[in-house]
Amino acid sequence: MLSRRLLYYSIIDAFLILLLVAIRALHPGSIAQAAAFALLMGWLAVLAGARALPNRRPLAQFVVGLTLVGTLMMVLGATVYWLYRLTFLEVFGILLLATLIVTILCRHAPFPPFRYYGRRLVKQLIAHRWLLIPTTAALALAPLLLIHLRQNGTMNSIRTPWLLIDQPLFFAGVGIAGALLWFAAWKQTPVLRPIHLIIYTLVFTAAGLLIFQTGYGFDPFVHRATEMHIFKNGVISPKPFWYVGQHALVVMAAHLSGLSLMALDKLLLPAAAAFFITGWLYVIAPESWSRRALLFLLLPFITWFVATTPQGLANLLYLILVLELLMVARKKLGWLAPLLTTAAIATLHPIVAVPAFVLCVYTFCTHRAVRLRFMVPLAIIAALALPSLFFINEWRHTHDIPSLFELGQRAASRFSFAIDTAPLQNSFYALSNTIYTLRILLWIFAIGCVLYGAWKLRARAIMRPYLWTVGILAVSTVIAHFFTALPQVISYEQFDYSLRMLWLIGFTLLPFFWYGGLMALNHLERLHWSYQSLVIIALAAGMTANLYLLYPRVDRMVNYRGYSTGSADLATAEFIDFQNSNGNYAVLANQSVSAAALRQLGFKYEFQTKDGPAYFYPVPTGGPLYRYYLRMIDDGPTTDIAREVMDYTGAERVYFVLNDYWWRDYRIANEAKKYADWWTDISGGAARIFAWQKNKDAGWLTVDQFVSSTTK
Repeated sequence: MLSRRLLYYSIIDAFLILLLVAIRALHPGSIAQAAAFALLMGWLAVLAGARALPNRRPLAQFVVGLTLVGTLMMVLGATVYWLYRLTFLEVFGILLLATLIVTILCRHAPFPPFRYYGRRLVKQLIAHRWLLIPTTAALALAPLLLIHLRQNGTMNSIRTPWLLIDQPLFFAGVGIAGALLWFAAWKQTPVLRPIHLIIYTLVFTAAGLLIFQTGYGFDPFVHRATEMHIFKNGVISPKPFWYVGQHALVVMAAHLSGLSLMALDKLLLPAAAAFFITGWLYVIAPESWSRRALLFLLLPFITWFVATTPQGLANLLYLILVLELLMVARKKLGWLAPLLTTAAIATLHPIVAVPAFVLCVYTFCTHRAVRLRFMVPLAIIAALALPSLFFINEWRHTHDIPSLFELGQRAASRFSFAIDTAPLQNSFYALSNTIYTLRILLWIFAIGCVLYGAWKLRARAIMRPYLWTVGILAVSTVIAHFFTALPQVISYEQFDYSLRMLWLIGFTLLPFFWYGGLMALNHLERLHWSYQSLVIIALAAGMTANLYLLYPRVDRMVNYRGYSTGSADLATAEFIDFQNSNGNYAVLANQSVSAAALRQLGFKYEFQTKDGPAYFYPVPTGGPLYRYYLRMIDDGPTTDIAREVMDYTGAERVYFVLNDYWWRDYRIANEAKKYADWWTDISGGAARIFAWQKNKDAGWLTVDQFVSSTTK
């Protein structure tokens, strides 16, 4: 018999789905459609949270429920895409299926008592009205900081966001807001709500997004172009096995909300990290969540959440999994949430999927009191899992298994490490030395907290899975670093994946860091109020320094040489494509121009070469076109190299793009003019294009023709 509660929930489901369909039919792509989609997702999150965490605060229920709904949608979307495709029809079917699953599973869930908790919050605000002043001031400062970043954003190619803003004003605002939040957390006042720290954390995660308005890096452009192709065509060939979770989630959100796919992709990870990190700490630690969230802002982990990538999204889900399993071990949460989170991670990235699976297995084994003689062989198998994936990947590309002698040679060549000694130089620059010295002190503080927490919690059964996982990851990292190779990755990025595994060790150790950090803060509370004030100021300064260090820098200590993708790069990609309506051309350019081509043209063309399909722009992680580009830069832009590219790709034309920020641009440009069949400047010389072609009689369209065609 149909229960009354299930009937009510089904009626609300039907109403919200019909509302979304009606608005999409009448006003597609409007704010109303996005609001209707958000309302439906919020309703499902409320239901799922009420079922997963009964008798808890509505906000805690909503955080858990939104995690469940999001991971469920990600897993369903990835599965449908792997099996078929993702057009609007399939996406709408996934929405109906997810709604049906949530409603049936949550048919007995009681509706949260919003009225009771609302009245309770009002009473708390009145009782602690004097502490509303610092929290309100911090809440007002954070949006002003975001507005300041947005107003100073640029479409030009830049190396660091910090040269465009009013640094004293901005960082003073970050420090003051941080000190006010620390003061409220120090007093453990209930008027400090998660919304304060969510918006403040957005300043950390969204700074690059707001300053680099075109984008920066390369991986985000690749995945954004993939998502755009899937959005338009339903599928991309060949289908990638990994990364599909992010692609499916963004494509589904774009179809259902009507918002720009590019905007959704850019906002996904920065916004999700700000919300879920604070939200999940609020769930697991109702009494100390604010201190834990502020302690997290002292660490460099946020660098993974400033740009949307599958690895970054997987790392965020792994952090959520670390917190979920703590609640599972305390029997405050069922196994459905961590299993869904692990499945979602498996759709994103193997380097995170294996540790997530290991952590779940060891938590289950600890819960079941599995004996040590079974745990040790399992640890050996788990430690070899990730390196085995690297060896399989190497065999797939080289069809060769390295001998023991070759493995020994690799290990010997890689037995080195470097220490950043910039802050220890003899030269003294007050501000720079202070910032980089603060980084060293923060690392010492973090390591000390981890060691103290691990020592104190070593005997607690619920913490043993984390220690097992850390040990397994440490062994895997050593093996991967010394013995594996990535055939299709350029030499200076060979160790990138083993470094990512070190980051996962850090994420796994976070519970120990929070325990040690809270113990340190509790000890400092016994000091005189003047010393406590100095501690609060020091913690706020540490968070401010951490924000500065999260992004590329150009200062007295560090001279970051990479440039973001700018408007000149976009114009270059569009103009070259305008010149070649048949598309039979190849371009030799740097990472920024290749990223611009992905943004403007997507996967429009590719060549069939002797090494397999090749994109018509260089891929900076490796590949023949990038090696040809480096030869043009290092050996000189000659006709012989251009002919080699034509022979390799079969292209009728080869373009060489030189940006004006290249340190030898005038010398290289003068050399290229001696050999090129044609050249021109873009955006007043911000980019220079040189070209060679097989048919010497073919004409060249000019920049003026391109400008006139785009202004019509």
